[in-house]
Amino acid sequence: MGLDVSFSTKLALQAGLKITIGYNDWSELREDGYDDAKDSLCYEMAVPNADHFVDADVMLENIVVRANKWGNTYAPLTEWLKDNNIPWSEF
Repeated sequence: MGLDVSFSTKLALQAGLKITIGYNDWSELREDGYDDAKDSLCYEMAVPNADHFVDADVMLENIVVRANKWGNTYAPLTEWLKDNNIPWSEF
C-alpha cells in the first residue's frame, strides 16, 4: 500500500528539486512515430538526497508522489522538504 505526499510545486522548484520528462514504457513507442507514446509521457522527480527517480504528478500548484514510509523515497524526500521549510501533506 502506498502513501502519497503532496507539496508546493513552486517552493520545491525554487529549492532546487529536479523534474524531468520521461516515458513510462519505451516499448510503447511506435517505429513510425510517437503516436502511441503521447499517453506514456510522465514526469520523473529526482528524490533529494537519494540516488533514484520516481514518477510524479506535477501540477501547477502541487507535486504528488508515491512515497511508501518503509521504502527508499519517503525519508529522504520528507527530510529535504523539512530542511527547506516546505510543508507537505500525506494521504
